[in-house]
Amino acid sequence: MLHILWGILKIIFILIGILVGLAAVVLFLVLFCPIRYHFAGNCEESKAAARAGASWLFHLICISAIYEERNFSYQIRILGVSLETYQKLITKFTNRKKNIQKNKTKKRLSEEPCEKKEQEEKQKPTGKREALPEPVNTPKRDEEESAPPSFWRKIKTFFLWIGRLFCRIFTAVLRGILFIWHIPGRIYQGICKIALTISGFCGNIEKWKRFIENERVRAALGLVLGKTKRLLRHVFPTKTQGWILFGFEDPSMTGQALAFAGMTCPLHKNKIELRPVFDKKIFEADIKLRGRIRLFVILKEGLELYFDKNVKYMIKAWKKED
Repeated sequence: MLHILWGILKIIFILIGILVGLAAVVLFLVLFCPIRYHFAGNCEESKAAARAGASWLFHLICISAIYEERNFSYQIRILGVSLETYQKLITKFTNRKKNIQKNKTKKRLSEEPCEKKEQEEKQKPTGKREALPEPVNTPKRDEEESAPPSFWRKIKTFFLWIGRLFCRIFTAVLRGILFIWHIPGRIYQGICKIALTISGFCGNIEKWKRFIENERVRAALGLVLGKTKRLLRHVFPTKTQGWILFGFEDPSMTGQALAFAGMTCPLHKNKIELRPVFDKKIFEADIKLRGRIRLFVILKEGLELYFDKNVKYMIKAWKKED
């Protein structure tokens, strides 16, 4: 008996170990296997084309997008097979099931005895219709002759109309007087509201000054900025190459654009060549990018921020200030 129980427990533990191992392998692949992305685009005069894509787990899952001649298309592949083929297979499988069910129902109907058909035929209504009762002719009522309104009735309606008009004019005048009477009070209330908003804004400025001047808050902000820089370095492309040819009608605008583009040199590390043209308006480009993203790095940086004491203190102080 004990041997049987021990054998059953052994099988259960083996199955649990296999499931835990599979879960660990999946978690390892999700966290450490990078998501690779690439981009290639070129623009010449009025023509523009671009291709972008991303893949995970040695191209097990691939996403690609193409923009060419003002047409956009995308495709998702799993194990090298597109989602459209999967949808077609599913529709075929469902259609087969429906056809099998229809054939089964037809067979059942054909196997039913003929007695049911005879009973249905007997229960069907015959073509004869019962005679409807003839409508009873109701006597028509004589139309009453409308008598013309009398002289006193006209006078009464005239005085009623004058009374209603006088009431409307009186109510309109009263409303105007009340509106004019309340104008100074409304102006005073508006001035008070503006003064309160200005004083509240000034008070908030002082609060935010105190909040930022705190040493722990400054340490937390420095940590957040450092982590964001690391994440951006990790997410930015590792391989970049290409060139950009640009120019405006005004040479000063071209110089300003060149100065602004020079600020992006730390991102691409001078691997994208800038070619300014100062005598005409033009824009042409040819750029290629490649990079990868690991979820482990994002999770690690996020957990370090979440468990940092200074960050927790900053969040609590933020809530108190609100």
